[in-house]
Amino acid sequence: MYRVGLGHEANQEIAAALRRADRAVAAAPEASRVVPLAAVGCVFAGLVVGGPATFVALCVIGGVALSVAIGRDDTDGERGPDSVFDRATGLPLFDGIETVLGDDLVATSVSGRFAVVSLGVPEIAARAAAGDRGAADALTAAVAHRVQSYGWVGSSSGPFGPLIFLRRPGVFAIVLRDVLDDQTTRWLARRLLDIVNEPVRWNGAMIEPNAVIGLAVGPAKQRLDLVRSA
Repeated sequence: MYRVGLGHEANQEIAAALRRADRAVAAAPEASRVVPLAAVGCVFAGLVVGGPATFVALCVIGGVALSVAIGRDDTDGERGPDSVFDRATGLPLFDGIETVLGDDLVATSVSGRFAVVSLGVPEIAARAAAGDRGAADALTAAVAHRVQSYGWVGSSSGPFGPLIFLRRPGVFAIVLRDVLDDQTTRWLARRLLDIVNEPVRWNGAMIEPNAVIGLAVGPAKQRLDLVRSA
């Protein structure tokens, strides 16, 4: 698989937002202990309080709560910034977009306007389904590079730069912060589409990406709704 260079180094803002979210969870260990403590309390109460029905009920409730708490702790231990980056491409996965956009520093916008571009390249999925992984990987690398280096969205590692996520093979979500008016943003999105759709040379042939886009523009406070709309 082509590594497109959009890992932690080029996506420092996204990685930092994910680390801050992890630290926020770790900073409140007392809250995470409430459920297991309550579970143990229920089991203990079941032993103390008389009556077989009460005993069974409290023990069942305590056991279920304790099981959920243990399962949650195991899951939390496996999470972290690394789990939100695609190992093959280095792109952040769409699973982490709500966490990233919920970060106050990432959500900063001078204009107060956000835009979300949903970029789909069906040719990538089609090539992969046909067993032509080389062509699919080349298309993925070319599209990601064009989006990353496209002049109007700036550097993906700079302030107010685009946040690029991989939703699934051939589908990208691009969050643009501090955008101008809607008409200008639509014009720039069409220009992006034209650049992405330039043919990609692979194995002596030219591949047409045939990309399509969806666009949603609105106030920064509605950024999560824009993600769903795009």
